[in-house]
Amino acid sequence: MRRSTLQTAAMALMLCGASSAMAAPAPLRAGAARADITPAVGELPAPFKTIATPIHVRALVLDNGKERTVIVVGDLPTIGNGIYGKLVEQVAQAGGTTADHVILAVTHMHNAVRIDPNPVGIMLPGSAVITQKTIATLLGTVKQATADLQPARAGYALGQTNLLAERGPRPHPQRQGQPENDGPIDRHIGVLKVEGTDGHLIALLVNAPIEPVLALSDLTQVNADLAGAAERYVEQRYDDKAVVLYTVGSAENLPYSARPRQGLPQADLRALIAATGTLLGEEIIETSALAKTEPVIEMGASAKILMCPGKETTPLNLPDKCSDAPGSNLPRCVFTDKPTGPVPLRLGVVRLGSLDLVQADANITKPVWQAFRKASGVGNEVALVSLLYGPMHYVVEDVAYPSNSYRVTATMAQRGCAAQGFIDTTQALIKQAGKEG
Repeated sequence: MRRSTLQTAAMALMLCGASSAMAAPAPLRAGAARADITPAVGELPAPFKTIATPIHVRALVLDNGKERTVIVVGDLPTIGNGIYGKLVEQVAQAGGTTADHVILAVTHMHNAVRIDPNPVGIMLPGSAVITQKTIATLLGTVKQATADLQPARAGYALGQTNLLAERGPRPHPQRQGQPENDGPIDRHIGVLKVEGTDGHLIALLVNAPIEPVLALSDLTQVNADLAGAAERYVEQRYDDKAVVLYTVGSAENLPYSARPRQGLPQADLRALIAATGTLLGEEIIETSALAKTEPVIEMGASAKILMCPGKETTPLNLPDKCSDAPGSNLPRCVFTDKPTGPVPLRLGVVRLGSLDLVQADANITKPVWQAFRKASGVGNEVALVSLLYGPMHYVVEDVAYPSNSYRVTATMAQRGCAAQGFIDTTQALIKQAGKEG
């Protein structure tokens, strides 16, 4: 029997409506897990000798029936360039999603072994044994979080931290010249609150501009540092029934230091980390209380690798690499750039409701991030997850290149590509993630 044109059209509309309904997000489900990744003392490479505090890896999985996002944060300094991309794929597989829906981050503390089988590094050693064990535990944590998916609500809130102090322009360590001026302090703390439908806390995803490095004064000890102290403080406040993941944006430096300073008594490192971790933890809790959670959130994701002309600068502008002081045995601070092959910058955006999480595998300087925020205008809240110290190391604003600051000498990108490329590419990725959501 032949159908009329109207019947055919009506059926098409019904099918279209059914398809749209199937594509709409379902009520949110979430799962979180935490695991200890503290190495055995006998496996620690030099200069590490002892364990000051345990270190952990944490995973958060969010699923709205249409998309699934996996967020993993380790109490780690960095993840080696040679294994990062493969590990993202492994995390995606373990969590049942695609690589563009994965945020893989570190707290960037400086008192643990790099996740890298190569034992040689700029400052911190890697270890094949520790790397293998850490990756296995990390993937197990993702699987556990996925297995624990439960009905949930999520919402994002912004608060402030009082742990950062205003400072003027920073002169170069070794040379007179144009100083770096990063502008006013960014005090914002962002918290994505994830709770069960009965109100119990599942996880807090924290984003802060604080580079949590206090324990660097003693490189003989494994130490979760400020980020780990804050994570554990909040988790223990919730009787270890919730998971707290700390991510670092465009980082500001703390005004406190445990390093010996002339004319001042030596700081108590343990007390300093505990005090600042407690205060940061309280700020996180206060901010989370502002979040209005929703049972349905849109999700989307997009990713791209930006390639820029490369360069290598010698020497690095560090006190142990060059000096203009009379009688110094170090090379003079005369900086030379050597062109190299193209260098990659891995960028991604994950949309979680009203929040766009921007991920970069390089350190994004604050002027670049501020320029991005200004160019982006009004829209979703945007948070940056960076400080992986990937192949490009730093994304530096073009006007800073003549200064030959440490960040300028450390970046592997030639002037004129990375800063504007980051802004343009990330804006495009946000639009794409919004379309997918």
